[in-house]
Amino acid sequence: MKNNIIIVFLATLSLWLCAGARAEASAISMGQIQTVASDGSLDVLRNPSLLTAQSTDNALGVLFLSTAFSDRRYSYSGATISSTVSRPRYGTSKYLAGSLFLSYSRRTSGGTVGIGIDAGNPFQAMKERNGRNYYGINTSSYAIEYLSAHSDRNSISPRLVISYGLVVSGNHAIGLQWALGYGQAREKDDFVQTYGTTVVGQHWVTKKTEDINAEMSLGYSFKKEGSQAGLMVRSGRFNWERTYLRFGHGDFGKGLVFSGSVRENYYLQYDRGLRIMAGGYQRLGSFFAVALEGAYGIPFSYNYKDVRYDEVTSFYGMSNNMTIRKSGLYSLSAGFEILPSGPATISLGGNLSSTRERRTNGKIKETMNVDTYAGSLGVDIRAIDALLIMVGSSLTYTHRRTGVSSNINYLGSVSIGGLTRALQVDLFLGLSGGF
Repeated sequence: MKNNIIIVFLATLSLWLCAGARAEASAISMGQIQTVASDGSLDVLRNPSLLTAQSTDNALGVLFLSTAFSDRRYSYSGATISSTVSRPRYGTSKYLAGSLFLSYSRRTSGGTVGIGIDAGNPFQAMKERNGRNYYGINTSSYAIEYLSAHSDRNSISPRLVISYGLVVSGNHAIGLQWALGYGQAREKDDFVQTYGTTVVGQHWVTKKTEDINAEMSLGYSFKKEGSQAGLMVRSGRFNWERTYLRFGHGDFGKGLVFSGSVRENYYLQYDRGLRIMAGGYQRLGSFFAVALEGAYGIPFSYNYKDVRYDEVTSFYGMSNNMTIRKSGLYSLSAGFEILPSGPATISLGGNLSSTRERRTNGKIKETMNVDTYAGSLGVDIRAIDALLIMVGSSLTYTHRRTGVSSNINYLGSVSIGGLTRALQVDLFLGLSGGF
């Protein structure tokens, strides 16, 4: 109800302020393309050189994004915990996520400047609750071993974005963008382990992670009647992070009962590498337009202080110096518009992306391969010349394969591998207008 009130208030405010120039917007409805097409004031959060297309002195933008449906399916095989062959089952009972994007931009004698709020991760706020169950038959005693784990996770990750666009000559424009973000995640996990009908282990952990991050981007765009080209270079992200973990552990079969905590103070890491994005937009008459965009991330490695407590690597608090290598960072996007010059434009978009990540130290090795496929459908409605309403939905399918192996004195050799399939439907409503 509160979100509905906010949206209605902002829409009313925009209608009252808007007058004069025609609003132009399409990229969000075409699958959130970043480098080309104009979303009015919301360009503050995209390619900063696009701000030079603003034809009014001032502009406002707002976009609300929320997950309407989420389904996650997990399948694990070949998992070994000590001597037990286990078949883990994993289920998510709750998943809520959403973001509110805001922007304001103003033309000056030296260019166009804007300020906005977006999300450092796909969503500004997220709440998740899930459970994991592992079971198997001990090969020596034939007793059933069972492990139940439940966790809750809440996170927020807003960013402040400042952008500046400048026409350098003719149809050529450049732009600079600075982003400063804050993130916080809280996790709570409980574990119960049984052997036959006897509880042999019980464990709990609470974990809090905070980070402050910064990133800079350089944008370029070329525009002429009916066509556009754009380029963005992102510097990668510098992240200051700290972690605090408290835990309690009971292994009743071995007579071990203890509690403790692990803390890592703020430390600097470069956890997102250089990324290059390029796109083009072309109108094919008055009835159809197409946009294409590609992105590539330069492979890179960095060191990460990993603080963990989980059923795979160990049942006690650990702080590990991990080496993380990211590669295979690319994405391809395509967008289409029907009636791009009409009072209502129908937009379609599609995207595929891929990432590869490897983590290792002397005791733990992890792999994660993620492939994502997304499609979107939206309608841009020009209520008046200076106000555009964007409404639509997107469907995202994620295919993530993970693998973890470790060799720790307390547990011995441990390994687990699995596949996660996630299907998600998001709804969005946006307004962009000038005055």
